[in-house]
Amino acid sequence: MREELDKSAIADFDNTWKQALKLYFRALLLFLFPEIHDIIDWKHHYIKLKTDLELTVNSQEPKGIANQLFQARSKEGESIFILISIEIDSKEDIDFIESIHYYNCRAVGQYKRPVISLGILADRGKSWRSRKYKYAKGKYKKTMEFPIAKLVDYQSRWEELEASTNPFAIAVSSQRSAVSL
Repeated sequence: MREELDKSAIADFDNTWKQALKLYFRALLLFLFPEIHDIIDWKHHYIKLKTDLELTVNSQEPKGIANQLFQARSKEGESIFILISIEIDSKEDIDFIESIHYYNCRAVGQYKRPVISLGILADRGKSWRSRKYKYAKGKYKKTMEFPIAKLVDYQSRWEELEASTNPFAIAVSSQRSAVSL
């Protein structure tokens, strides 16, 4: 019974985060990734691109990961793609790094442009900080690094979250409360 409740809660968090990303993309970047927020020219509209059907194999995403892809314009005038992947399972997941790499490669292949990947980790662990994909065989090496936001880092910052008017302060606060139960 407990396992069923956990799967249901994960699905709810997944959908909640996807909706929040769709509605508050700019607020998310400002709150969790200000360095990425600052490279975008917000005078131009951004576009949320489909990921569920276009970036998955057989229309199935790895469980517990919400992915959203956006196209925006940089301050230099170039089109940029930003892929946000959120680990919703609230536990360490070694497949998360591979998933970000996989989705990044699929988006690059589809749009023929570089894609900035960002990771949001909702697990309870303070030490797990997956932010680098590495693969090597002989002389072949591939590395991909991406910024992450770790929601557990906000656990001691409740006053800041409560005082903020950013919608993602509420989302982070809600997620942290739910996984603490």
